[in-house]
Amino acid sequence: MCERFCRLALGIAVVFLASACNNGTPEPQERQFTVGILNSVSTVDVTIDAFKETMTGLGYVEGRNVTYFYEGAVQDEDALRATAEDYVDKEVDLMVSLINSPTTIAKAVTNEAGGDPIPVVFGTVIDPDASGLVESLQKPGGNLTGVSTGFADVAVAQRLDWLVKAAPGTERVLVPFGQSGNMPAILSALENTAQALGVELVLAEVNAEEDVVALLSAVPEDIDAMLYIGGRAFTTGRADLFALAYERKVPVAVNSVNLIDDGVLLAFGPDSAVIGAQMARLADLVLEGADPGSLPVEAPEMFLTVNLKAADALGIEVPDDVLEAASTILRAEE
Repeated sequence: MCERFCRLALGIAVVFLASACNNGTPEPQERQFTVGILNSVSTVDVTIDAFKETMTGLGYVEGRNVTYFYEGAVQDEDALRATAEDYVDKEVDLMVSLINSPTTIAKAVTNEAGGDPIPVVFGTVIDPDASGLVESLQKPGGNLTGVSTGFADVAVAQRLDWLVKAAPGTERVLVPFGQSGNMPAILSALENTAQALGVELVLAEVNAEEDVVALLSAVPEDIDAMLYIGGRAFTTGRADLFALAYERKVPVAVNSVNLIDDGVLLAFGPDSAVIGAQMARLADLVLEGADPGSLPVEAPEMFLTVNLKAADALGIEVPDDVLEAASTILRAEE
């Protein structure tokens, strides 16, 4: 009985001493992170969702150790700049920017603030080196790194090639486009590809939403297909343009699988969700202390998606070689 009591007393004493030691040395607090997000186009919100989901998998749990500041896409550049300046005032640990204009603003605002600039991880940016956002793709320099859209001129030309192959008999292709720094290179690549394929391009410049409205009432009757490049002007009018094409049984090729709907025949380009995951992995490195200027800009993988539901509705029989090359095929029963 005495031996048992002594063992119990000794055990209590050990627990007491351990508790006293712990009370004297508080457990280290988990580091908290803040991330400010800049975006001007709602269609890439899927990229932001994938970014956050991947960040969670990497240990950054919203509401526990990371706080995101994001109130949705903002098109007005003055408002975007004000948002970026607010993030600087908040001293966020990282800025995340989508597409070129918000990224340009993020770079300017973070570097105007003085001191060590807040690091920026971007995504869905066209030609970041040619646009002056980074010094080079291999060594970005400064406080930026991220994920580009790849070589836009090459990707668009390949999209035209797939469109013509998927819709045999195509002769005239409508190409709505908006002016940008790399648009001359894109149009040049398209013209060269069109000439090689023996098709005619019908170019329609669209730089504002009112241009989309005007285009909707003036789409030529004799076009055989439409090649969608994208742009800020299509934020609200894109669905109407696609609906009109579907009504006329005109196949449409888009630049991202995320834009596939019932009336779009195919997509060739990056997956916005995959870009978001790539951005998260870069963000993790930066938040762990890596220099963004030394992290190479990543290029996304390109995916070909063919929508057989749209093909059936449009009366198009997609050749087998196109189907065999597709990463994803959306079938009528899906």
